[in-house]
Amino acid sequence: MKSQKKVGKMLIGILLIAISYVFLPLISYDESFLGYLIIAVSVFCFLIGCSWFGGFFSNPSSKFGAVAFNVFATILAIAMVVYGIYFMVIDYFSFRGMTVFTILLIEGIYLFMMAKASVYNEAVDGVQLVAALHTPLDELFVAFKDVDTPYGRPWMGHIKSIEDECMIYGPTKDGSFLFGYYSFGKFFIGESGYYAKLKEKDIEEHLVNVTIGNGHEEDETAPLYNLVGRLYPAMYRSMFTAYAQTGKAEWKYGALTDGKGAKVYTFDEQFAWFHQIYHLIDETGNNIFDIKGIAPFKTFKLLDSGSGNEVLKMSKRLLRPLPRYDFYLDGHFYGSLRQRAKIWHDEFKMKTVDGVLKLREISATIGTNYAVYIDDRLIGTLSENLNLRIRNIVFDNFTITVFDDKYLPLLTAMGIMAERELVRDRQGKL
Repeated sequence: MKSQKKVGKMLIGILLIAISYVFLPLISYDESFLGYLIIAVSVFCFLIGCSWFGGFFSNPSSKFGAVAFNVFATILAIAMVVYGIYFMVIDYFSFRGMTVFTILLIEGIYLFMMAKASVYNEAVDGVQLVAALHTPLDELFVAFKDVDTPYGRPWMGHIKSIEDECMIYGPTKDGSFLFGYYSFGKFFIGESGYYAKLKEKDIEEHLVNVTIGNGHEEDETAPLYNLVGRLYPAMYRSMFTAYAQTGKAEWKYGALTDGKGAKVYTFDEQFAWFHQIYHLIDETGNNIFDIKGIAPFKTFKLLDSGSGNEVLKMSKRLLRPLPRYDFYLDGHFYGSLRQRAKIWHDEFKMKTVDGVLKLREISATIGTNYAVYIDDRLIGTLSENLNLRIRNIVFDNFTITVFDDKYLPLLTAMGIMAERELVRDRQGKL
């Protein structure tokens, strides 16, 4: 039996969804500040309303119920987009017509993502949807309560943003924890780095003596945001998906960093009219690599700061519809890194002798950030350096976190590549 509070919240959610459409007739035919305000209010009411409405369905749906929901949500999403296009056309592509189309497109995409787990998981960082799971949360906890994972073993408790009980992993020493819950009858696993969402007694009782991030949160030369924690929900999604398919509760995915400590490096950039020099600096302030580029800055050479020997060369191919970089390690061709057509995130891939390298943008954090994998193993992250120093304001410097020293030269070169692509994106270039 649902509590009166949950029923009330669900009804308010329905009201907010209705309100999101009530404002639309107020949009004027011509562009106006009020029109933009209505867009913001409408989308906000729709998303909050859907969240509260979905929270009412905090028990797993049956397989039939899940299929029925997916079919209904997909048909509704398509209908909303089609009607948005129709309205825009009959309104002669006015500001009002474009606005209504934009709102319905955003909301249609949201519904489609809820119906299609693969699309949701590709688009959203930090929270993942386990479509195949239909096990009640208390039974799921019993199945996994003795299974060790990078975040320890699970416990049942509450976090401040979700009314129902959650299955929680952590928190770790650096404040990261995972939480699993049902909404719209579907199971979600998310990550948070905020102790404030947990009760103090729960933190003390369930604190896991590990550090998920780089362990340098107080160090101003370190990345400002814990990217690694945002990457773990996908691994836990795999664990729960395997359980739904096999009935076996086990962790067989290792750890993203393979238990090795992370090392943090920063770039210091110098610029002149006809050449560009970067210095890669370690945590103690020592120069590790010097990276030199000469106009038109399509080729960069990475030199050992001590010996001056070339370690790696990176060259961009010109006149390509999508960026493509060739890498030469110790004088030998290593691979060609190509950007995939962008849908949700920037993503580059390269086949190498060490495996398939993938550089994927992570959008759940402030600034431009990437995770770098060899096959499915995380070897490092690239983070836009947002420390307010003059060089970081003038240049788009990156900070790199390295989990395997073997790939330091490669990650350094990709840090330069990411900086160059960020500059081009901000200049509106392809």
